[in-house]
Amino acid sequence: MAEEKVTEEKTEKKDFTKVPLKERTEVKDIDDKTRQYLVTETDGTTINVNVTMPNLRVAESIDDTRSQVVVTDDGNAIQATSSRFHQALFGLFSAVVVDNKPAGKIDWDFFDKHEIATFRWLMNEAATFFDSKFNAD
Repeated sequence: MAEEKVTEEKTEKKDFTKVPLKERTEVKDIDDKTRQYLVTETDGTTINVNVTMPNLRVAESIDDTRSQVVVTDDGNAIQATSSRFHQALFGLFSAVVVDNKPAGKIDWDFFDKHEIATFRWLMNEAATFFDSKFNAD
């Protein structure tokens, strides 16, 4: 009986350290309530996740966790986003796919394993999408 060799495939990831974030991201509208986000991290890791606009009750609850805007003496506005708002946004995300494999859900533990730029970009995109739907006329 012939012995079979088991080989392990190694896929080398491209180095994206010199590629700006805006060139490593993609946004697609799936429908009027769902948006898909694709991001490639600097080490070549790909992340694919959807955000879906919630019902009005959930949207109100998320909006209630929003940060305060402070206007300083010189007239500048400073917005401090609370972790409660980001955590509330986590609930809008579908199951996440990392490197074409299911990777669970978006939460603090997920972002601990990924780049801070990915966290900031996804939170900003989710907040922008939420605002565009929740505050639409």
